[in-house]
Amino acid sequence: MKRWTHAVAVTVVGLHISGVGAFAQDGASGNLGSGDSATVERIMNTAVHNISVRYNLNAAQKEKTMEIMHREVYRFLKEHEDQVWPLIRDFLSQQGIGQPPSDTEQMKRIGKSAGPMMKLIHEAIIRGNKEWRMNLTEDQKDMHDYDMREIEKTFEKANETLERWAMGDSDAGGVFPPPPPLSASPTQPRRPVGDALPPPEISGFDPKRLFDVLVDNFIKKYRLNQSQIDAARSILEEYKSKAIDFKNSHKLELNGIGAKWLAAQEAGDRKLLRQAEGDKKELLKPVHVMRGQMEERLMLLLTTAQKDRFASSQKAAGKRGRSKKASVPQKPKEVTKAVEPEAKKASSRPESVKPVADGS
Repeated sequence: MKRWTHAVAVTVVGLHISGVGAFAQDGASGNLGSGDSATVERIMNTAVHNISVRYNLNAAQKEKTMEIMHREVYRFLKEHEDQVWPLIRDFLSQQGIGQPPSDTEQMKRIGKSAGPMMKLIHEAIIRGNKEWRMNLTEDQKDMHDYDMREIEKTFEKANETLERWAMGDSDAGGVFPPPPPLSASPTQPRRPVGDALPPPEISGFDPKRLFDVLVDNFIKKYRLNQSQIDAARSILEEYKSKAIDFKNSHKLELNGIGAKWLAAQEAGDRKLLRQAEGDKKELLKPVHVMRGQMEERLMLLLTTAQKDRFASSQKAAGKRGRSKKASVPQKPKEVTKAVEPEAKKASSRPESVKPVADGS
């Protein structure tokens, strides 16, 4: 399977840098002209087909997927055309997409310039997926949760690698991690009954996702035994039930904010998007307090040995990261030979410097 095919399938909706790279790989370069548009259309059609198979979409969901992808991809290319194509050309100029250049200076330049673009691409993917998720069934959302975790891993690896490129680390490797094995994916979802879209979940608040993910990660992170897992699941159900009650009692407000967010997303109104996200964050403060309380109770399940083991693994990981950075040769700073006369330096200093209160 080609790298871009996997990337588009995992990304689901929006832009993934290796998916964008495929546009140029198929012949698109420079500014977006008519031929390039045809290439983008072809890749999006392939992506929608792959997504449709992976998620077992019905006809209406497939049509909605193409609608969102078409709008968001072209919007992104239009807004960031001047930055996107040079980045694509840089990645494609190597032996493999996203592989480090043999020339160290070129690698540093790409590492420094690609970081900001990667952040914009990540944000576009999150927004597109948030809208797309509203049209999925619960079965399909389980698959989507898995895919979104893979996206986060991809960007975490890409950002780390680009930072190392920027420092001239020739051992950093390629930007993109290898695709996860298909066997690691959840079971393929059931296709929704009929050809209509499922009732949209526009509140944008999924207690199952918010609380289940925390507990699943906690179990893996601290390697809980079976009795601890059972206790953790019991705590999870208690707090998830409270969160569902909160959602049901605030459904009107949540749906209002969700509708506001969706309208802003479709219109590309970034200011209104931020406003809607701020409203939602404020409304859900009690839920995040519940999540914090649940985490405190989970920590009480741990033994001292489990806490020490996790702390040691974090410390070792930090040392490895610092070791990698320290091994990268740094360009020596230029030393100015002329020494400024001490009297001149002293006269240029302020008579007194007082710390400024930070207001906290």
